[in-house]
Amino acid sequence: MNPANPALAELDNVIAGLDRVVEVLGVDLDNVHDIFFNGLFNKKYPFAIPLKITPQMAYRILEHLNTKNRPLSEYRVGRIAKEIKEGDWLINTNCIGFDVDGVLCDGQKRLTAILRANKAITTLVAFNLPTDSFLTVDLNQVRNASDVAAMAGMNDYGAVGTAINLLCRYKNNDLLSKKMPITNAIRSALIQENRSINESVPAGRAVQKIMSKALGIFCHYVFACINREDADRFFENLSTGALLPGDDPIFLLRERLTRERLARTHFPHHEIIALVFKAWNLFREGKKVRTLRWSPKAGESFPKPR
Repeated sequence: MNPANPALAELDNVIAGLDRVVEVLGVDLDNVHDIFFNGLFNKKYPFAIPLKITPQMAYRILEHLNTKNRPLSEYRVGRIAKEIKEGDWLINTNCIGFDVDGVLCDGQKRLTAILRANKAITTLVAFNLPTDSFLTVDLNQVRNASDVAAMAGMNDYGAVGTAINLLCRYKNNDLLSKKMPITNAIRSALIQENRSINESVPAGRAVQKIMSKALGIFCHYVFACINREDADRFFENLSTGALLPGDDPIFLLRERLTRERLARTHFPHHEIIALVFKAWNLFREGKKVRTLRWSPKAGESFPKPR
């Protein structure tokens, strides 16, 4: 130790701390240096370095490299901006992260807070991260289906995110039990495989007075995968109810959904989906009915659209 020189004493503490960590981890420091420099110069590995990020730098990053981040939480941005402005923000393990394509994958809130506070901070900045690394960050503030849909560029991302969850459960025969855990990686892959679900957003909006947009988007997309023209016609009739006879399955579905919505009763999503699927099958078969009901207690299985 060097008590006579505070700066040297502080340096001794840092070195001693590093030595303790290296000893406990049992790592070869030379190997760590090799990995760092390979990341820095050869772009082989992810690496992180401390950088001073000014408001001007934050603006340029958000303007040019922020192409797949989720919608901002104004509360969290405001809290971080307050810490920065009052000098309470400290460098920590959270990084501003860029993937191998140079796209911002973590740190949007901090960068926005730097702009709001109009004050620079020193933070760790990570480079060369995997392109899907955003799916595993901020697990204490879980990125939900809405966030994943927004980052994938979906319209009406909140409703599309819920529709993607429903689609996942539907494809895995899990609409009733809801036992399957749905990770962000699963959601992201499903969105990429079903990007045309975006085209079902107008149909979901058209029926939102009698059912949720998300349910409408999900059902329209499932039907569109069977027959797009019939799906459009089914949802147009469901949204307007124009000139539908009383024995038309779409009319009966519309009446039931309207009654439930006006009564403000709890109508489980799986029951609504079952009725919509059943009405779709009857519509496709050209059948007329007096009533439209799904009776699982009587042994009726969950309808499969065809």
